[in-house]
Amino acid sequence: MKAQLSSLLMGLSVCSSAWADAFVAPFTGYSLGSDGVNLARYDNGDAKQQDSFHGGVMLGLAQRGYGDVYLFYSRQQSDLLLHRDATAPLDQMTIEYWHLAGTLYFSDSALRPYVSSSIGLSRFSPDSARDTTNKFSLGLATGLNYQFTTNLALFAEFRGFATFFGDDSSIACRSDERCTWYISRDTFWQGQANLGLQFHF
Repeated sequence: MKAQLSSLLMGLSVCSSAWADAFVAPFTGYSLGSDGVNLARYDNGDAKQQDSFHGGVMLGLAQRGYGDVYLFYSRQQSDLLLHRDATAPLDQMTIEYWHLAGTLYFSDSALRPYVSSSIGLSRFSPDSARDTTNKFSLGLATGLNYQFTTNLALFAEFRGFATFFGDDSSIACRSDERCTWYISRDTFWQGQANLGLQFHF
């Protein structure tokens, strides 16, 4: 029994030394990729998601000397515009990303370049529909993290998302199967340029 207790305490000690602290990282940025966000409405022809600002937050654990594991959330709301008439919005749509992610740092100095990957769901919510659509998605990011103190860092990154629709290209269908929007391709591409602060506890 004493041996088992000693092993447990040793394991907890190793874990506490490896996982240094928790962090929260609010950020803002600009969502890009109108060419990859082409939508086709059944009665109005081709449209596109307007590039716009978004906001979000990361919640995670920092691992000493290696990287981070975190939950990623972002939210963008912008107009859906006709290709032939970009002055008259047809609708508004909210796009959210809910991802589990990990970061690998390439330096342990104050300025740390990094790469990150993520997996999760993309959530599409047109204002004209009562329902939302959730699709599987993957993300990749690269950026720089500058450590001001042990508790505060500034980061800038570019993050790309691929959302997979496959054969089911409809968005926000109601029970009568009358769909409001359709994705015009199998994969929905979008990029983000993000700037934020990372607070460690």
